[in-house]
Amino acid sequence: MVRDRIGWNVESESGIIVHMNRREFLKASLAASAVSIADWRLFAAEEGLPAYYGEHLAKVAARVGALSGYCADGFWFITDLHTPRNKLKSGPLLTRLVQTTPLRKVLSGGDLPEAFGGGGEKDKATVDRTIDVWRNVYVKPIETAGGTVYAAKGNHDFTVRSSAKAQTGFTYSGLEAKRILTEGNERRGAVTNPDDPEACYYYFDNQQAKLRYIVADTTDSVSDRPYWGVAYGMHEKQLKWLDTQAFGTIPAGWSAVVMHHIPVTGVVGSDEDVRNFAAFRNLLNKHHDRVLLDLTGHHHCEMQTFQNGIWHVTNPCDAAYRDYINR
Repeated sequence: MVRDRIGWNVESESGIIVHMNRREFLKASLAASAVSIADWRLFAAEEGLPAYYGEHLAKVAARVGALSGYCADGFWFITDLHTPRNKLKSGPLLTRLVQTTPLRKVLSGGDLPEAFGGGGEKDKATVDRTIDVWRNVYVKPIETAGGTVYAAKGNHDFTVRSSAKAQTGFTYSGLEAKRILTEGNERRGAVTNPDDPEACYYYFDNQQAKLRYIVADTTDSVSDRPYWGVAYGMHEKQLKWLDTQAFGTIPAGWSAVVMHHIPVTGVVGSDEDVRNFAAFRNLLNKHHDRVLLDLTGHHHCEMQTFQNGIWHVTNPCDAAYRDYINR
């Protein structure tokens, strides 16, 4: 919990941001504990998950249901799927949570493919398989269940290296990456830069909550390298649009949640991140009075820091990697 001038702002595991006092929070938690867990135990068994996970999901769903009465908006957040190094349980899980809780929004922090493709035709096949999984295991089921999915672009979207030692690989163009990641965004009410045909950055609003979600692209160009061809960094065109349009047109009294893949500041990011994204960090600091949360992935671990009035959070990897254990 982070205390502001009036009371407490609470971020649940779901990504809900809610303002309440301590008495209200405890009341919500007690109400949540009364929810039956039988259905969630059955769901866990059907999905091949251990029984304790069904009980955990029941508590999460109950807590979200209770907290939703105290906040205007919320979301589920997932990042670094890295398929096929992913058991793909999170797609059905998110679909079920969308069906059974008030939260209908799913945010994805980027990095859908894994790092290595296997060489030759397998490189492109790895990327294409990932795209198919993204659409058919995540986006379509979640949106059929009544949810909406918004994706940020990661440094592996969409590129793989043939192997750890190879100097070859496969990378889709920036146009293709945009087509895949922002497919359906117009229908979802997202606004992007019409003057940038490769723009994987955009914003969308919840007018009732007076909240704008801003999705930035920390890898907004494709390099000429034959592998891992998505270049870290943000062009001036994107930075200017984010400043003047995404932030600059926020109505008075509104706040913003910012999502992108690579962190931009220390503690949550590396020294290289701090150097690469100084301009974007300065932009966030310029609008710090609007930003409730700056949400990222990339480093496959859970860290947070509060700097210059902004809460920066990075979340663990969804794939079956051990990075977060080592960190």
